[in-house]
Amino acid sequence: MKALYLNIAVVFILACAGNFVAGSSVAAQTQEAEAESLQTQPFDNAPVITSLVITGNRHTKHHIILREIQVKVGDVLDPEVLEADRKRLLNLRLFSHVEIDGIPVEDGVQLIITVYESWYIYPYPIFFMNDRDWD
Repeated sequence: MKALYLNIAVVFILACAGNFVAGSSVAAQTQEAEAESLQTQPFDNAPVITSLVITGNRHTKHHIILREIQVKVGDVLDPEVLEADRKRLLNLRLFSHVEIDGIPVEDGVQLIITVYESWYIYPYPIFFMNDRDWD
């Protein structure tokens, strides 16, 4: 009798494990199919960058900042590219802090790039003659 209960318990455990494994493999296949469809599906309603506004730069010219960023007017907004641009501007060592904010407008997004310039301290040696009393 104990052997019968043991066999029934083993069969029940194997049946539950089989359903669990089969269910998880179906779920995994469904997730893979969804991921593939998302990768191939274009984003029709992705916001477009309509303008770039650069603020906070007193000494650094606008063209230096524009040269370093990949985002241009007319591009689709991509957060990964914006973060890479922010890091690229910080790596110039000209700015202590860089913020990139987006303001939604009717046509897309207006990007505001705010930079906080670092302090510049340049050594400036001053040489002058000091007459010593050699007498």
